[in-house]
Amino acid sequence: MFHAAPNVWCCGKAVGTELTGAPHWTSTTGAIALSKNAATMTGLLGEVTQPLTLQTVAKLATVAYTDLGIPPFSGEIQGDAQSGEALKHKYCLVTGIETWERFQFDPWLLNNRPINMNIVTEAFTGDLFGRFTAMVERHPLHFTAAGTAPAPEGVEANATLYDFRRTKPNTDYTSLANSPFAVSWLVGGETAKAINVGPPPRDFQGMTMKEFASLNWSGKAHITTNILVNSLNQVGAAVLDTNKYGDYLQMIADAVMGIMPVARHNIIPILHLRARPA
Repeated sequence: MFHAAPNVWCCGKAVGTELTGAPHWTSTTGAIALSKNAATMTGLLGEVTQPLTLQTVAKLATVAYTDLGIPPFSGEIQGDAQSGEALKHKYCLVTGIETWERFQFDPWLLNNRPINMNIVTEAFTGDLFGRFTAMVERHPLHFTAAGTAPAPEGVEANATLYDFRRTKPNTDYTSLANSPFAVSWLVGGETAKAINVGPPPRDFQGMTMKEFASLNWSGKAHITTNILVNSLNQVGAAVLDTNKYGDYLQMIADAVMGIMPVARHNIIPILHLRARPA
């Protein structure tokens, strides 16, 4: 969706010019092009000078609704069969935990909060201005000053370390010095359709176990004994042997994932500086 979006928002750019047209893939064959390459991102990020603030979020709602005609969510059932009531007549702000936690220290909030809003011993919750429902994503896009996006995690390859083979955070991704920019999202209604991983929706729950087991779905796990196991031969050498006695089981699964932009102009990537509470 990042490469499909025709506009981005650059936080801190001159007032009135924050909404910026950006390269996006326009193929009629469905092929996805990585339109926003490192050179493009370097130019865009060079105009980003501020973190995302609540006042910027409020301004985005006005620009999205008035200037771009982006419709809010209608409240209908979502593609994952979840209720869309929390999004009814609102936009969705998708952001990282750094940005969300920093909102409770936002100067605008501190100066204008209701007198009964407790932000000292209670979490900062609720919608934003009655116009946004926020969703915190685990791994938002981060960018380096060179316009590249480091992977959020990696696998420890050093066999001498205690966490060898552990999936762990990538310091190029987590460090504010290495990747000082982040991407949040304003998402409007009818933006895209996705292929979801998981079992069928609750409408199938009345089926018998036999009927349910006969269904196939994206990500369904299958148990098999058709595997190779490590063994020792007659001279003590390590070999691979078949699982003759069925002592070992393996679970295998195939997952199909995808997203198709329906109205790509209904989503705005928000480029901003990363910042954490002091």
